[in-house]
Amino acid sequence: AVGQAQFVAGQRELARSYAPGEPFVMEVSVDVWPEAPVWNMAWDAPFEITVERSEGDQRVRQQAMDALRDRYASVVDPEEEEYAAALGDLATIDVVGYEAIFADGDSATTPTKGAKLDLAVGGENLPLVLAPGKFLPGVVEAVLGSSKGSVVDVPVTFPAQLPREPSLAGKTCVFEVTVTNVQRREIPDVPTLAAALNTTVDALERRIDDTVTAAQQQQQQKQGGPPSGGEAAQQVVNTKIETVLAERCAETAIPDAMVTEAARQKFAVMLADMRSQGTPDAEIQKMISKDGFEKYKKVASPAVLRELRTKLAVQYIAREKSIVVEQDEIDEQLQMVKAQYEGSEIDEQKAIERITDELTRLKVCDYLRDNVATVHVVTTADDDAASEQQPVPST
Repeated sequence: AVGQAQFVAGQRELARSYAPGEPFVMEVSVDVWPEAPVWNMAWDAPFEITVERSEGDQRVRQQAMDALRDRYASVVDPEEEEYAAALGDLATIDVVGYEAIFADGDSATTPTKGAKLDLAVGGENLPLVLAPGKFLPGVVEAVLGSSKGSVVDVPVTFPAQLPREPSLAGKTCVFEVTVTNVQRREIPDVPTLAAALNTTVDALERRIDDTVTAAQQQQQQKQGGPPSGGEAAQQVVNTKIETVLAERCAETAIPDAMVTEAARQKFAVMLADMRSQGTPDAEIQKMISKDGFEKYKKVASPAVLRELRTKLAVQYIAREKSIVVEQDEIDEQLQMVKAQYEGSEIDEQKAIERITDELTRLKVCDYLRDNVATVHVVTTADDDAASEQQPVPST
């Protein structure tokens, strides 16, 4: 039941109909929690939404996808006997370090090999992806164009500060690099990668989105500030999905008792925010009246009705698709709430209800995004150069 029960007949009429010792029938009316009119809602009918994403944010996602594709690259032996190593190939190398000997002590000349060094840097059968920045400086560049069996000498000058190998700090060594094998690396396109991972392209892109957004959230938590581009974009997607649900559930009749209760909660939050922002208590007290609440309710009702209808739709879809919130998920969020309000008493049962509703909402939005909605991303120009400095997370 929702709200308080009310007599169908007036109290006086009930009193007149009462006779001691005789059966007495008393009718009451009460609002009940409505069911979403599924036959009208058509929640599973496909729909399309469009979101904007900055160039920098899109660039980070593309880099993350490229990194994932690169990780799942396959290797094949080239058909040519004297195949020359190219950028992106996989070379297998043996590396031996030697002291650098400069003619007449002139460090400007090309050094030759001196005594063999016992170094942690080096070894046999080392895999080397031929990409800029890999391994020791100059090794990739020296191996490019080489074929199986080639031997190249690579002089390397180490930085003055080298904690891992202090004995090499500031020194120049010559590394003898023997190419024992060269293989082509074939990087899968996105559909091929999705098939290899037994998933869909949409789900794979969702994985990238979630990974990037999580990394951005961690960075934002450390630095403070507004939601990251990925987090904000996800909020926009969810809001648009919920708007569609509310529209498809628009014919659902919502009892006034539910609207009143939801409006009261919003009214209380608004007053608390006003107090925290410095509004004088005297001014707030003027608003705390039946007339003040009714005015607020009239203004807030459209938004409240949308929220309630969306909640109905979310609950229905969660039941239909067996979308559940696990207890450990609730416990994790509850601990975060307790930490946030440390030192203050909270209504734990209400907190659990709100957490469960919110996690269910997010799970249903995720389900609809993956299975019902088609999300079109429009790339917009960056507002500033900060997006270019976003780290590319591992996926």
